[in-house]
Amino acid sequence: MAEQTFSGHQELEWFGSNYSVMNVVATYNLIYNATFLVEHGVGYALCLDRLVNTVGRNLTFRPITPELSVDLYIVTKKFQTFSPAAKVFMQQLMEMSLFFRPNQSLDR
Repeated sequence: MAEQTFSGHQELEWFGSNYSVMNVVATYNLIYNATFLVEHGVGYALCLDRLVNTVGRNLTFRPITPELSVDLYIVTKKFQTFSPAAKVFMQQLMEMSLFFRPNQSLDR
């Protein structure tokens, strides 16, 4: 499980309030690193969908039901100056996302 799971985040809601039934053998900060433990049979990694490229690897994503969604936020300084690459990245996020207000712009 992600280390942040034990910091009051929502992922544990699937398991109810009795965490003692879980056999957590490791926690991770980067899901990429956890994939190597999974590939070597240490256990399963609980993570958000599409964080791991499973193509060509002995990995697959299995959704947990019922679905539990998590809100994600990108926070920047109020008058942040972005590099050209960061500006394109943020613009793509704004076009794809419902989290941003429509009148919000990176041009300040």
